[in-house]
Amino acid sequence: MKFAEHLSAHITPEWRKQYILYEDMKTMLYNAVERMPSNEGSYAGNNEYLFKRFVHSFG
Repeated sequence: MKFAEHLSAHITPEWRKQYILYEDMKTMLYNAVERMPSNEGSYAGNNEYLFKRFVHSFG
């Protein structure tokens, strides 16, 4: 059983609004990984900035 199916099958009804939208989160993560520059030619400050921007998008 895939994780998304397992998660949706075991949702507690009164907590439904507290669960993450797993498919949306997975899409965001895949998109962020695709846009992340390679370590070659990048510097740590840029990667830290991109990470903070990604985390902010969850809020």
